[in-house]
Amino acid sequence: MPDRHFRSQPRPEIRVRIRYRRLDEPHAREVDALTRNIGVGGAFILTDSPLPVGSSIEISISSPATWEPVRVRGEVRWIGTEKEEAGMGVSFRDLHPRDVVALHDFFVSLQFG
Repeated sequence: MPDRHFRSQPRPEIRVRIRYRRLDEPHAREVDALTRNIGVGGAFILTDSPLPVGSSIEISISSPATWEPVRVRGEVRWIGTEKEEAGMGVSFRDLHPRDVVALHDFFVSLQFG
């Protein structure tokens, strides 16, 4: 059976403050959270109340490298179990080139900040 956590892009173990909101609910509030890891392909978001698998979300990442937060869309792909920290694995999708550049600049700022 293949490993469900296989990734095409590496995800460094970085705790980053983010905000996320569910896109399929018109008045969904933003939720503050931390990541366990994050990369260009996605993130694991630490939360005691993960959204259902398949949920579309928008993630807002405050970055010292940009004036505005980096906003990316993603899909909940899996939910953390009791063996792991509680949370949800999110795969980023439909990234525009500007999003990839903004994420790259954000990761560089973490290395040198």
